[in-house]
Amino acid sequence: EGTGKSYNRFRDRVMFPINDAAGQTIGFSARINPNNSTPEAEKTGKYINSPQTQIYDKSRVLFALDKAKQAIKQNNLAIVVEGQMDAISSHQHGFINTVASSGTALTAEQVKLIKRYTNNVALAFDADSAGQMAADRGIKEAMEAELDIKVIVIPSGKDPDEVLRHNPAEWEAAVKDAQPMMEYYFAKVFSTVDLSQAAEKRLAAKKILEMIVKFKSKIESDHWLKRLSQKIDIDEGVLRETIGTIKQPEPANVSRKMLADDRISLKESREEKLSLLLLSLILKYPDLVEYVVNNMTGEQLAGAANRLFYNQLIIYYNTNRALEYHDFRAHLESLDPALAKQLDALSLLADKDFAEADINSVKSEIIKIIVQLKKIDLKNRMSEIEKKIAQAERSGDKALMAQLMQDLKLQTEQSKELDI
Repeated sequence: EGTGKSYNRFRDRVMFPINDAAGQTIGFSARINPNNSTPEAEKTGKYINSPQTQIYDKSRVLFALDKAKQAIKQNNLAIVVEGQMDAISSHQHGFINTVASSGTALTAEQVKLIKRYTNNVALAFDADSAGQMAADRGIKEAMEAELDIKVIVIPSGKDPDEVLRHNPAEWEAAVKDAQPMMEYYFAKVFSTVDLSQAAEKRLAAKKILEMIVKFKSKIESDHWLKRLSQKIDIDEGVLRETIGTIKQPEPANVSRKMLADDRISLKESREEKLSLLLLSLILKYPDLVEYVVNNMTGEQLAGAANRLFYNQLIIYYNTNRALEYHDFRAHLESLDPALAKQLDALSLLADKDFAEADINSVKSEIIKIIVQLKKIDLKNRMSEIEKKIAQAERSGDKALMAQLMQDLKLQTEQSKELDI
């Protein structure tokens, strides 16, 4: 940290080595010693992880996958739990096809890992509001990848580790009785609404339609539209009109047409202009690529094309440990000519504004851009959370409100660090 002092980050903790799919250790998670009850230790959190690096990216790792992958293939099923102790207990009790998302919602990168071994996934997340929010996000990512999804309903609101330690048969039954995802979602949504109230009926329909719209198969989407129509006694045609107004998220694999349309123009938003400038600067000054990678994520860039380009740049740089323009352009051309054209446009932008700049002034500019992009990203997140809080308040979901308020508090604390 620049102080000249060092300390043991993981002092007095139980260590969990985190391996990649090949079994190579890439990081650590550490749980507080159960016998340590000092207030100072509690303040640092029950679990702490290795810091994110180019080698260890929490969103791209599934705990225990190296030990579970053969069993996942053999069973044609991946059981996904939330915590590392859940995964360890599962393996101890014979559920070898279990992996953990390490306390986060299932990400697109983790879903891709699962698809290497099976198209079937059973999600088991804690019954508390944070766990349920993680389950919802994980379900959406799995749907985007067209996985067959089931949801394990954890008995008595416990976590898998607790169930397994006290009654393994109860967990075995829960896995066996895992509900198809949409059956689970229908039951969950309609358990909290009064269908005699138009406002609650509208809110429930919106939640279900937001899931239905993610189906790639028209057969599946038609089936669930009919089910929803029957459930809330609303004409199917009305639901079809409504679903057409629901905006789908940008797909991970952006089409060539989208890339071609998402070019540098005078109509770009402020954050898009900042994103374009940042990309152009690291192309012109590749010695600064590593600094950018260590200080921001691709998600903090604006524009689907910019995020895709950045991801390809990082993959190329990590593979070659260098960024040579002509080789990089040839690599992009082999992937998608639109990416190569984007490289040309970005290179011109850097030459226009920073032709004579020295590397120190460029690094200073990059630092300013990263701070601005982080500010914008945090403001957008806080705005979304505030909208969800208002929705939770209208529906009377106090548990969700409490979790969202905690999320907002964390985002506010981060914003103060950036001096927003």
